[in-house]
Amino acid sequence: MRPTLVTFRALFDAGAVLRATVMVLGALALAFVMFAKAPTALAVPQNGGNHSKPLDATEVLARISGAYRDGAVADRVSLVATPYPVIEGPLPARAIRRAVAIVRTARSTTQFPMAKLELGELRICAQPGSTTAIRQGDREHAARFAIDGDPTPSKLAQHLPMLAFPQLWLALGHETSEPLTSLTGVVTWESAESVAAGSRRLLVVRGKSATHDVVLSALAGTGRLDSFEITPFGVAGAKIVGRCAAIAPGDPASWGIEVGSRAIVKTLGELRATPGVIEPGATILDPPLQTMDLRAWSLLGELKSRSGQRPAAAAMILFTRDASAPMIDAALAGVLRAEVALDLESAAPTPLEAGAGLTTPPSLLSLGVACLARDGFDAAALTKIGEAWREGTRSVLARVLPQATPEPVLLTWTGASDELLGRLAPGAACAVVLVGEDLRLLGVIELYGKPGEEAMIADQISAIAGELRWPNSAE
Repeated sequence: MRPTLVTFRALFDAGAVLRATVMVLGALALAFVMFAKAPTALAVPQNGGNHSKPLDATEVLARISGAYRDGAVADRVSLVATPYPVIEGPLPARAIRRAVAIVRTARSTTQFPMAKLELGELRICAQPGSTTAIRQGDREHAARFAIDGDPTPSKLAQHLPMLAFPQLWLALGHETSEPLTSLTGVVTWESAESVAAGSRRLLVVRGKSATHDVVLSALAGTGRLDSFEITPFGVAGAKIVGRCAAIAPGDPASWGIEVGSRAIVKTLGELRATPGVIEPGATILDPPLQTMDLRAWSLLGELKSRSGQRPAAAAMILFTRDASAPMIDAALAGVLRAEVALDLESAAPTPLEAGAGLTTPPSLLSLGVACLARDGFDAAALTKIGEAWREGTRSVLARVLPQATPEPVLLTWTGASDELLGRLAPGAACAVVLVGEDLRLLGVIELYGKPGEEAMIADQISAIAGELRWPNSAE
Protein backbone atom coordinates (compact mmCIF):
# COMPACT_ATOMS: atom_id res chain seq x y z
CA MET A 1 0.00 0.00 0.00
CA ARG A 2 1.34 3.38 -0.95
CA PRO A 3 1.78 5.63 2.06
CA THR A 4 -0.43 8.68 2.31
CA LEU A 5 1.15 12.02 1.46
CA VAL A 6 2.09 13.70 4.71
CA THR A 7 2.19 17.48 4.89
CA PHE A 8 4.46 19.50 7.16
CA ARG A 9 1.59 19.92 9.56
CA ALA A 10 1.17 16.15 9.82
CA LEU A 11 4.91 15.65 10.17
CA PHE A 12 5.09 17.99 13.14
CA ASP A 13 1.83 16.81 14.77
CA ALA A 14 2.24 13.03 14.62
CA GLY A 15 2.45 12.63 18.40
CA ALA A 16 4.52 14.04 21.23
CA VAL A 17 7.50 11.76 20.68
CA LEU A 18 7.65 12.56 16.97
CA ARG A 19 7.33 16.28 17.66
CA ALA A 20 10.21 16.09 20.10
CA THR A 21 12.32 14.19 17.60
CA VAL A 22 11.57 16.60 14.76
CA MET A 23 12.52 19.54 16.97
CA VAL A 24 16.03 18.12 17.04
CA LEU A 25 16.51 19.17 13.41
CA GLY A 26 16.41 22.83 14.24
CA ALA A 27 18.58 22.31 17.26
CA LEU A 28 21.26 20.47 15.31
CA ALA A 29 22.96 23.53 13.90
CA LEU A 30 23.27 25.39 17.18
CA ALA A 31 26.51 23.59 17.79
CA PHE A 32 27.75 24.56 14.34
CA VAL A 33 27.70 28.27 15.08
CA MET A 34 30.49 28.06 17.61
CA PHE A 35 32.69 27.23 14.64
CA ALA A 36 31.28 29.88 12.26
CA LYS A 37 34.60 31.27 11.12
CA ALA A 38 35.99 31.87 7.66
CA PRO A 39 36.30 28.64 5.65
CA THR A 40 39.41 26.69 6.51
CA ALA A 41 41.43 24.94 3.82
CA LEU A 42 41.27 21.21 4.45
CA ALA A 43 43.57 18.52 3.21
CA VAL A 44 40.90 16.41 1.51
CA PRO A 45 41.92 13.26 -0.39
CA GLN A 46 41.10 13.16 -4.09
CA ASN A 47 38.01 11.30 -5.23
CA GLY A 48 40.10 8.42 -6.45
CA GLY A 49 40.86 7.18 -2.94
CA ASN A 50 38.24 5.00 -1.25
CA HIS A 51 39.81 5.15 2.18
CA SER A 52 38.61 7.50 4.91
CA LYS A 53 40.88 10.04 6.51
CA PRO A 54 40.48 11.53 10.00
CA LEU A 55 40.07 15.30 10.09
CA ASP A 56 39.79 17.98 12.72
CA ALA A 57 36.11 18.47 13.66
CA THR A 58 36.58 22.17 14.36
CA GLU A 59 38.02 22.77 10.88
CA VAL A 60 35.28 20.72 9.20
CA LEU A 61 32.49 22.60 10.97
CA ALA A 62 34.12 25.94 10.18
CA ARG A 63 34.22 25.03 6.48
CA ILE A 64 30.57 23.95 6.45
CA SER A 65 29.49 27.11 8.23
CA GLY A 66 31.52 29.25 5.84
CA ALA A 67 29.70 27.75 2.85
CA TYR A 68 26.47 29.25 4.19
CA ARG A 69 27.95 32.68 4.96
CA ASP A 70 29.13 33.65 1.51
CA GLY A 71 26.04 35.18 -0.07
CA ALA A 72 22.67 33.70 -0.97
CA VAL A 73 22.26 29.92 -0.95
CA ALA A 74 19.29 27.56 -1.07
CA ASP A 75 18.71 23.90 -0.32
CA ARG A 76 15.84 21.54 -0.96
CA VAL A 77 15.63 19.47 2.21
CA SER A 78 13.89 16.09 2.33
CA LEU A 79 13.03 15.06 5.89
CA VAL A 80 12.27 11.44 6.75
CA ALA A 81 11.26 10.78 10.35
CA THR A 82 10.87 7.24 11.65
CA PRO A 83 8.90 7.69 14.87
CA TYR A 84 8.25 5.46 17.84
CA PRO A 85 5.90 4.08 19.04
CA VAL A 86 4.32 2.54 15.94
CA ILE A 87 1.51 4.65 14.50
CA GLU A 88 -1.47 2.56 13.41
CA GLY A 89 -3.02 3.22 10.03
CA PRO A 90 -2.24 2.85 6.32
CA LEU A 91 1.50 3.30 6.79
CA PRO A 92 4.19 0.61 7.04
CA ALA A 93 4.62 -1.22 10.33
CA ARG A 94 7.39 1.17 11.32
CA ALA A 95 5.68 4.42 10.41
CA ILE A 96 7.66 6.87 8.31
CA ARG A 97 6.80 10.53 8.04
CA ARG A 98 8.18 12.50 5.11
CA ALA A 99 8.17 16.16 4.10
CA VAL A 100 10.16 18.36 1.77
CA ALA A 101 11.08 22.01 2.32
CA ILE A 102 12.97 24.77 0.53
CA VAL A 103 15.34 26.77 2.73
CA ARG A 104 16.94 29.95 1.37
CA THR A 105 19.46 31.94 3.41
CA ALA A 106 21.58 35.01 2.71
CA ARG A 107 24.56 36.14 4.76
CA SER A 108 27.78 37.90 3.78
CA THR A 109 29.86 40.95 4.59
CA THR A 110 27.68 43.01 2.24
CA GLN A 111 24.30 41.24 2.67
CA PHE A 112 22.25 41.64 5.83
CA PRO A 113 21.17 38.24 7.18
CA MET A 114 17.79 36.90 6.08
CA ALA A 115 16.00 33.67 5.29
CA LYS A 116 13.05 32.53 3.17
CA LEU A 117 11.37 29.21 3.89
CA GLU A 118 8.73 27.28 2.00
CA LEU A 119 7.21 24.64 4.27
CA GLY A 120 4.25 23.02 2.60
CA GLU A 121 1.66 25.80 2.35
CA LEU A 122 3.61 28.11 4.68
CA ARG A 123 5.85 30.90 3.38
CA ILE A 124 8.13 32.54 5.96
CA CYS A 125 10.55 35.43 5.49
CA ALA A 126 12.91 36.43 8.31
CA GLN A 127 14.98 39.61 8.15
CA PRO A 128 16.39 42.14 10.59
CA GLY A 129 13.61 43.47 12.81
CA SER A 130 10.77 41.17 11.83
CA THR A 131 9.54 37.81 10.60
CA THR A 132 6.50 37.49 8.33
CA ALA A 133 4.52 34.36 7.48
CA ILE A 134 1.57 33.65 5.21
CA ARG A 135 -0.27 30.50 4.29
CA GLN A 136 -1.43 29.45 0.85
CA GLY A 137 -5.23 29.50 0.82
CA ASP A 138 -5.51 32.24 3.45
CA ARG A 139 -5.63 35.59 1.68
CA GLU A 140 -7.03 37.39 4.71
CA HIS A 141 -4.29 37.02 7.33
CA ALA A 142 -0.54 37.26 7.81
CA ALA A 143 1.54 36.56 10.91
CA ARG A 144 4.23 39.07 11.81
CA PHE A 145 6.64 38.89 14.73
CA ALA A 146 8.99 41.66 15.82
CA ILE A 147 12.54 40.61 16.64
CA ASP A 148 15.42 42.58 18.09
CA GLY A 149 18.15 42.96 15.49
CA ASP A 150 19.24 40.18 13.17
CA PRO A 151 17.06 37.06 12.80
CA THR A 152 19.19 34.57 14.71
CA PRO A 153 17.77 31.05 15.04
CA SER A 154 17.21 31.43 18.79
CA LYS A 155 15.05 34.52 18.17
CA LEU A 156 13.11 32.80 15.40
CA ALA A 157 12.47 29.78 17.62
CA GLN A 158 10.48 31.95 20.03
CA HIS A 159 7.73 32.24 17.42
CA LEU A 160 8.51 29.52 14.86
CA PRO A 161 9.43 26.37 16.79
CA MET A 162 9.09 24.10 13.75
CA LEU A 163 12.05 25.67 11.93
CA ALA A 164 14.23 22.61 12.16
CA PHE A 165 16.94 23.16 9.58
CA PRO A 166 20.71 23.25 10.10
CA GLN A 167 21.00 25.79 7.27
CA LEU A 168 19.42 28.45 9.47
CA TRP A 169 21.94 27.91 12.21
CA LEU A 170 24.85 27.83 9.81
CA ALA A 171 23.91 31.06 8.07
CA LEU A 172 22.23 33.11 10.79
CA GLY A 173 23.38 31.87 14.17
CA HIS A 174 26.30 33.50 15.90
CA GLU A 175 25.86 32.70 19.59
CA THR A 176 28.57 30.46 21.01
CA SER A 177 27.17 29.20 24.32
CA GLU A 178 23.66 28.02 23.51
CA PRO A 179 22.76 24.33 23.82
CA LEU A 180 21.84 22.41 20.72
CA THR A 181 18.18 22.61 21.83
CA SER A 182 16.37 22.38 25.14
CA LEU A 183 15.66 18.77 24.14
CA THR A 184 19.18 17.66 23.26
CA GLY A 185 21.37 20.05 25.23
CA VAL A 186 24.89 20.86 24.06
CA VAL A 187 26.48 18.58 21.47
CA THR A 188 30.10 17.61 21.83
CA TRP A 189 31.63 17.08 18.40
CA GLU A 190 33.81 14.01 18.75
CA SER A 191 35.22 13.18 15.32
CA ALA A 192 35.35 14.09 11.65
CA GLU A 193 36.57 12.29 8.57
CA SER A 194 36.66 12.45 4.80
CA VAL A 195 34.96 9.44 3.22
CA ALA A 196 34.27 8.26 -0.31
CA ALA A 197 30.65 8.01 -1.43
CA GLY A 198 30.74 6.67 -4.97
CA SER A 199 32.41 9.36 -7.07
CA ARG A 200 32.02 11.97 -4.35
CA ARG A 201 33.94 12.90 -1.22
CA LEU A 202 32.01 13.73 1.92
CA LEU A 203 33.09 15.50 5.08
CA VAL A 204 31.42 13.67 7.94
CA VAL A 205 31.36 15.02 11.48
CA ARG A 206 29.89 13.14 14.43
CA GLY A 207 28.75 14.44 17.77
CA LYS A 208 26.81 13.43 20.84
CA SER A 209 24.70 15.15 23.45
CA ALA A 210 23.30 13.66 26.63
CA THR A 211 20.31 12.37 24.67
CA HIS A 212 21.15 12.15 20.95
CA ASP A 213 23.71 11.04 18.40
CA VAL A 214 24.26 13.54 15.57
CA VAL A 215 25.89 12.99 12.17
CA LEU A 216 26.44 15.76 9.66
CA SER A 217 27.68 15.15 6.09
CA ALA A 218 28.76 17.81 3.60
CA LEU A 219 30.22 17.75 0.11
CA ALA A 220 33.98 18.06 0.34
CA GLY A 221 34.22 20.25 -2.74
CA THR A 222 31.74 22.91 -1.60
CA GLY A 223 31.13 22.46 2.10
CA ARG A 224 27.36 22.40 1.44
CA LEU A 225 25.19 20.00 3.41
CA ASP A 226 24.50 16.65 1.81
CA SER A 227 22.62 15.00 4.68
CA PHE A 228 22.23 14.89 8.44
CA GLU A 229 20.99 12.30 10.93
CA ILE A 230 19.73 12.61 14.49
CA THR A 231 19.10 9.53 16.62
CA PRO A 232 17.69 9.72 20.15
CA PHE A 233 19.07 7.35 22.77
CA GLY A 234 16.86 4.57 24.07
CA VAL A 235 14.05 4.95 21.51
CA ALA A 236 14.15 1.89 19.29
CA GLY A 237 13.80 2.67 15.58
CA ALA A 238 13.51 6.43 15.98
CA LYS A 239 15.62 8.55 13.65
CA ILE A 240 15.38 11.68 11.55
CA VAL A 241 17.30 11.91 8.29
CA GLY A 242 17.56 15.10 6.27
CA ARG A 243 18.82 14.89 2.69
CA CYS A 244 19.87 18.19 1.10
CA ALA A 245 20.23 19.29 -2.51
CA ALA A 246 21.54 22.70 -3.54
CA ILE A 247 19.21 24.74 -5.77
CA ALA A 248 19.35 28.26 -7.22
CA PRO A 249 18.59 30.74 -4.44
CA GLY A 250 17.24 33.58 -6.54
CA ASP A 251 17.64 37.25 -5.64
CA PRO A 252 17.19 37.91 -1.90
CA ALA A 253 15.55 41.22 -2.88
CA SER A 254 12.58 39.16 -4.12
CA TRP A 255 12.22 37.06 -0.97
CA GLY A 256 10.09 39.53 0.94
CA ILE A 257 6.42 38.81 1.65
CA GLU A 258 3.89 41.52 0.81
CA VAL A 259 1.19 41.73 3.44
CA GLY A 260 -1.07 44.14 1.57
CA SER A 261 -4.50 44.40 3.19
CA ARG A 262 -4.15 41.20 5.21
CA ALA A 263 -5.04 41.37 8.90
CA ILE A 264 -2.01 40.77 11.12
CA VAL A 265 -2.28 37.85 13.55
CA LYS A 266 0.06 36.82 16.36
CA THR A 267 0.42 33.07 15.85
CA LEU A 268 0.85 30.70 12.94
CA GLY A 269 -2.20 28.80 14.15
CA GLU A 270 -4.35 31.76 13.17
CA LEU A 271 -3.32 31.39 9.53
CA ARG A 272 -6.25 29.37 8.35
CA ALA A 273 -7.64 28.65 4.95
CA THR A 274 -10.58 30.73 3.84
CA PRO A 275 -13.84 28.79 4.43
CA GLY A 276 -14.70 26.69 1.40
CA VAL A 277 -11.12 26.52 0.13
CA ILE A 278 -9.90 23.04 -0.78
CA GLU A 279 -6.62 22.26 1.00
CA PRO A 280 -3.78 19.89 0.04
CA GLY A 281 -4.57 16.30 0.93
CA ALA A 282 -8.21 16.49 -0.13
CA THR A 283 -9.51 14.69 -3.20
CA ILE A 284 -11.06 16.99 -5.78
CA LEU A 285 -13.78 16.17 -8.28
CA ASP A 286 -12.80 15.66 -11.90
CA PRO A 287 -12.94 19.30 -13.04
CA PRO A 288 -15.42 20.17 -15.82
CA LEU A 289 -12.87 20.90 -18.55
CA GLN A 290 -13.28 21.25 -22.30
CA THR A 291 -10.82 21.48 -25.14
CA MET A 292 -10.74 24.62 -27.25
CA ASP A 293 -12.90 22.86 -29.88
CA LEU A 294 -15.59 22.33 -27.23
CA ARG A 295 -15.04 18.63 -26.53
CA ALA A 296 -15.32 17.37 -22.96
CA TRP A 297 -11.91 16.45 -21.52
CA SER A 298 -11.31 14.35 -18.40
CA LEU A 299 -8.25 15.04 -16.24
CA LEU A 300 -8.81 11.82 -14.30
CA GLY A 301 -9.05 9.79 -17.50
CA GLU A 302 -5.85 11.30 -18.89
CA LEU A 303 -3.92 10.67 -15.66
CA LYS A 304 -5.08 7.05 -15.51
CA SER A 305 -4.02 6.50 -19.11
CA ARG A 306 -0.52 7.82 -18.30
CA SER A 307 0.00 5.86 -15.08
CA GLY A 308 2.49 3.03 -15.52
CA GLN A 309 5.98 2.40 -14.20
CA ARG A 310 5.95 6.00 -13.02
CA PRO A 311 3.03 7.50 -11.13
CA ALA A 312 1.29 10.32 -12.93
CA ALA A 313 0.62 13.83 -11.65
CA ALA A 314 -0.79 16.92 -13.28
CA ALA A 315 0.36 20.52 -13.13
CA MET A 316 -2.60 22.67 -14.10
CA ILE A 317 -1.88 26.33 -14.88
CA LEU A 318 -5.16 27.99 -13.94
CA PHE A 319 -5.56 31.58 -15.09
CA THR A 320 -8.28 34.19 -15.49
CA ARG A 321 -8.58 37.07 -17.94
CA ASP A 322 -6.97 39.28 -15.30
CA ALA A 323 -3.71 37.29 -15.41
CA SER A 324 -0.92 39.09 -17.23
CA ALA A 325 1.01 37.39 -20.05
CA PRO A 326 4.32 37.50 -18.06
CA MET A 327 2.57 35.82 -15.13
CA ILE A 328 1.23 32.99 -17.29
CA ASP A 329 4.59 32.63 -19.06
CA ALA A 330 6.40 32.34 -15.69
CA ALA A 331 3.96 29.64 -14.58
CA LEU A 332 4.41 27.71 -17.83
CA ALA A 333 8.20 28.00 -17.77
CA GLY A 334 8.35 26.83 -14.15
CA VAL A 335 6.11 23.85 -14.86
CA LEU A 336 8.12 22.83 -17.94
CA ARG A 337 11.41 23.08 -16.04
CA ALA A 338 9.98 20.85 -13.33
CA GLU A 339 8.67 18.36 -15.90
CA VAL A 340 12.10 18.05 -17.50
CA ALA A 341 13.84 17.78 -14.12
CA LEU A 342 11.54 14.94 -13.01
CA ASP A 343 12.15 13.09 -16.30
CA LEU A 344 15.91 13.43 -15.82
CA GLU A 345 15.68 12.19 -12.23
CA SER A 346 13.73 9.17 -13.40
CA ALA A 347 16.21 8.37 -16.17
CA ALA A 348 19.35 8.81 -14.06
CA PRO A 349 18.78 8.60 -10.29
CA THR A 350 21.63 9.88 -8.17
CA PRO A 351 23.60 7.48 -5.93
CA LEU A 352 21.88 9.11 -2.95
CA GLU A 353 18.43 8.43 -4.38
CA ALA A 354 19.33 4.88 -5.29
CA GLY A 355 20.79 4.28 -1.85
CA ALA A 356 17.65 5.63 -0.18
CA GLY A 357 15.47 3.26 -2.17
CA LEU A 358 13.10 6.04 -3.23
CA THR A 359 10.23 5.35 -5.57
CA THR A 360 10.36 6.75 -9.11
CA PRO A 361 9.52 10.46 -9.47
CA PRO A 362 6.12 11.11 -11.04
CA SER A 363 5.55 11.82 -14.70
CA LEU A 364 4.18 15.34 -14.92
CA LEU A 365 1.28 16.24 -17.20
CA SER A 366 1.40 19.97 -17.95
CA LEU A 367 -1.70 21.81 -19.15
CA GLY A 368 -3.33 25.20 -19.14
CA VAL A 369 -6.85 25.91 -17.89
CA ALA A 370 -8.52 29.18 -18.86
CA CYS A 371 -10.95 29.93 -16.02
CA LEU A 372 -13.96 31.85 -17.25
CA ALA A 373 -17.21 32.86 -15.63
CA ARG A 374 -20.27 30.89 -16.66
CA ASP A 375 -21.55 33.75 -18.78
CA GLY A 376 -18.16 35.16 -19.74
CA PHE A 377 -17.19 33.16 -22.79
CA ASP A 378 -18.09 32.84 -26.43
CA ALA A 379 -16.44 31.50 -29.57
CA ALA A 380 -14.58 34.74 -30.25
CA ALA A 381 -13.26 34.89 -26.68
CA LEU A 382 -12.04 31.29 -26.84
CA THR A 383 -10.31 31.93 -30.14
CA LYS A 384 -8.49 34.95 -28.75
CA ILE A 385 -7.40 33.05 -25.62
CA GLY A 386 -6.18 30.13 -27.72
CA GLU A 387 -4.12 32.37 -29.99
CA ALA A 388 -2.49 34.13 -27.04
CA TRP A 389 -1.70 30.74 -25.42
CA ARG A 390 -0.09 29.35 -28.58
CA GLU A 391 2.03 32.45 -29.02
CA GLY A 392 3.11 32.43 -25.37
CA THR A 393 3.91 28.72 -25.27
CA ARG A 394 6.01 28.92 -28.44
CA SER A 395 8.10 31.65 -26.86
CA VAL A 396 8.47 29.84 -23.54
CA LEU A 397 9.31 26.50 -25.17
CA ALA A 398 11.97 28.13 -27.34
CA ARG A 399 13.54 29.69 -24.25
CA VAL A 400 13.25 26.78 -21.81
CA LEU A 401 13.83 23.89 -24.26
CA PRO A 402 15.82 25.42 -27.13
CA GLN A 403 17.33 22.10 -28.28
CA ALA A 404 14.11 20.09 -28.18
CA THR A 405 11.00 19.82 -30.31
CA PRO A 406 8.33 19.27 -27.66
CA GLU A 407 4.63 18.89 -28.34
CA PRO A 408 2.44 21.94 -27.73
CA VAL A 409 1.17 22.27 -24.18
CA LEU A 410 -2.51 21.40 -24.02
CA LEU A 411 -4.92 24.26 -23.27
CA THR A 412 -8.37 23.57 -21.84
CA TRP A 413 -11.02 25.85 -20.40
CA THR A 414 -13.81 25.82 -17.88
CA GLY A 415 -16.84 27.99 -17.33
CA ALA A 416 -16.83 27.06 -13.64
CA SER A 417 -14.12 29.46 -12.48
CA ASP A 418 -15.69 29.98 -9.04
CA GLU A 419 -15.92 26.25 -8.37
CA LEU A 420 -12.33 25.56 -9.53
CA LEU A 421 -9.90 28.46 -9.10
CA GLY A 422 -12.21 30.10 -6.56
CA ARG A 423 -11.94 27.09 -4.25
CA LEU A 424 -8.27 26.33 -4.83
CA ALA A 425 -6.74 29.83 -4.83
CA PRO A 426 -9.48 32.38 -4.13
CA GLY A 427 -8.66 35.83 -5.41
CA ALA A 428 -5.67 34.68 -7.46
CA ALA A 429 -5.46 35.55 -11.16
CA CYS A 430 -3.03 32.69 -11.83
CA ALA A 431 -2.02 29.57 -9.91
CA VAL A 432 -0.29 26.25 -10.53
CA VAL A 433 -2.29 23.37 -9.06
CA LEU A 434 -0.66 19.96 -8.54
CA VAL A 435 -2.87 16.87 -8.35
CA GLY A 436 -2.05 13.17 -8.17
CA GLU A 437 -3.34 10.42 -10.41
CA ASP A 438 -6.18 9.82 -7.94
CA LEU A 439 -7.09 13.56 -8.05
CA ARG A 440 -5.64 14.12 -4.61
CA LEU A 441 -4.64 17.75 -4.28
CA LEU A 442 -0.88 17.87 -3.74
CA GLY A 443 -0.26 21.60 -3.66
CA VAL A 444 -1.27 25.05 -4.89
CA ILE A 445 1.31 27.65 -5.95
CA GLU A 446 -0.08 31.15 -6.38
CA LEU A 447 1.65 33.69 -8.61
CA TYR A 448 2.01 37.32 -7.68
CA GLY A 449 3.86 38.67 -10.73
CA LYS A 450 7.15 39.06 -8.86
CA PRO A 451 10.64 38.47 -10.30
CA GLY A 452 12.01 34.95 -9.92
CA GLU A 453 8.66 33.16 -9.81
CA GLU A 454 9.64 30.84 -12.67
CA ALA A 455 12.44 29.26 -10.62
CA MET A 456 10.30 29.29 -7.50
CA ILE A 457 7.57 27.29 -9.21
CA ALA A 458 10.04 24.70 -10.52
CA ASP A 459 11.57 24.33 -7.05
CA GLN A 460 8.22 23.96 -5.32
CA ILE A 461 6.96 21.39 -7.81
CA SER A 462 10.15 19.39 -7.24
CA ALA A 463 9.62 19.65 -3.50
CA ILE A 464 6.01 18.50 -3.75
CA ALA A 465 7.03 15.64 -6.05
CA GLY A 466 9.73 14.72 -3.53
CA GLU A 467 7.07 14.07 -0.91
CA LEU A 468 5.64 11.38 -3.19
CA ARG A 469 8.95 9.53 -3.39
CA TRP A 470 8.62 7.24 -0.43
CA PRO A 471 11.08 4.42 0.22
CA ASN A 472 9.95 1.26 -1.50
CA SER A 473 9.85 -0.46 1.89
CA ALA A 474 10.26 0.60 5.50
CA GLU A 475 13.84 0.35 6.64
